[in-house]
Amino acid sequence: MSALVAPRSVAPILLGYVSVVCFTLQYLPQLFLNYRRKSVIGFSTTSIIIKYIGSSFHFFCAVTQKEATPVVLYGLANTLQHSLFLSQFTLYTGERRFLRWLGAPLIPFLLLTAFPSIAGLANLVKPLAQVLSHAPQLHTCWMRKTTLGVSRMGQ
Repeated sequence: MSALVAPRSVAPILLGYVSVVCFTLQYLPQLFLNYRRKSVIGFSTTSIIIKYIGSSFHFFCAVTQKEATPVVLYGLANTLQHSLFLSQFTLYTGERRFLRWLGAPLIPFLLLTAFPSIAGLANLVKPLAQVLSHAPQLHTCWMRKTTLGVSRMGQ
């Protein structure tokens, strides 16, 4: 009987890893577009900061709640990708203020370490951030009257 159960328990983990790879790859076109243009014009900094905060909460919630490895890896990969975007904002605009945001993951780390009971509430930050983060990008495109600078493959 255990031989029949084992494949069922492997499938969710395997699909979790596939999901991590897919969600990691989705932002590569935007990273390469920014790199190729040596510019982030048209790409909303506010949108990425909101996503960065959300991914940081996701990562530390997953770690503190001892979630499955793919869930933790997704949070880590997402946070690292948004760190790269923040670095590109600094590199291509010359504005160092974006580097300050790299410390944002300390907030969920400290909160969840000091108050582990808020993990359920903290888990809401990622989905809310994901939804709300699209408004600044839409606003940027609307004001510029173009989607130039935004990779449609990665959005």
